[in-house]
Order: sequence, then C-alpha cells, then structure tokens
Amino acid sequence: MSASRPTLSPAVIQQHIAKSYGLDVRLFKSKRRTRHLIRPRQIAIWLTRELMPLYSLVQIGRAYNRDHTTVMHAIRKIEEMSRRSSSFFDMLTIIQDDILATTRPADPKDVSDELQARELARTVSLGLSLLAKSDPAATIRIFEPIAKRIASGLESTEATQ
Repeated sequence: MSASRPTLSPAVIQQHIAKSYGLDVRLFKSKRRTRHLIRPRQIAIWLTRELMPLYSLVQIGRAYNRDHTTVMHAIRKIEEMSRRSSSFFDMLTIIQDDILATTRPADPKDVSDELQARELARTVSLGLSLLAKSDPAATIRIFEPIAKRIASGLESTEATQ
C-alpha cells in the first residue's frame, strides 16, 4: 500500500462521508440533529465500526461527540436499513470499498480478515482484468484451475454444514 494514502481513522471516514453528502465535516461532531445530517452521521458511525473493529463504542462516540448508546442506535439503524434495502446495502459497500481503496490501515491488527480478503480480491480482480484484456487465453489457463479449487472447497464446506 502506498504511504501517500491517509491512514484510516474516524476523521478520514467523516471527511469521506461529508464530501459524499456535500456537508461540512465539523457537523458530524456538532449537536445538530437535522434530518439531512442524521443519516450521513449514522453511516459514518457504522463505517467506523465496520472498518475499525478494534474501536470500542465509547471510542467511536468520542470521535463523533456522541454517547455510546447513540453509537449503538446508529449502527442498528444502518444495519436495519441495509437489510431492508439491497440498493442501500450496495451503496454502503461502494462507500466502504472506496474508503479502503483510498486509505491505509493504521495498524495491520486493526484490519479484519474480511477487509484483508476484500483488498486481496480487489487486487486480484484488477490484475485479472488487465490480463484478460491483453491475453484472454492465458487468463483462462491461469484462473480456471483456481476457480475449480475454490468451487470444490465451497462444495466441501457446504457438505460439512
């Protein structure tokens, strides 16, 4: 990962969401509870929890000038909305991936296995796309055995469940 990318932090997440919603980043810490601000703040809180799993609810609350119970409510609200709306879930995934693509972790232990897998998948996908454009036959030759191993691994996992 490039050292020129900012380190993942609640402040970076706040900046990203503020920019996405056309808001002043300082509003995430303000006491204001206007409708146009609540949802982006909740999304930022949820993303902080997802992307920085070692942060406690209290630590997240401090980053947003909120109580830990408000953090819990925001997380539940965003999870509920993402379960009800696949388009909302897709939007969250895009934002999450964008933040991961433009930042670097503060410490390797701060990155969950899922996030490491996403980063690896993104890198492999990019390489595969470039290879497929330049040599489609080589792409099939290289990745077909990998796809078969993955499929057989999934089948054996399903059989044990």
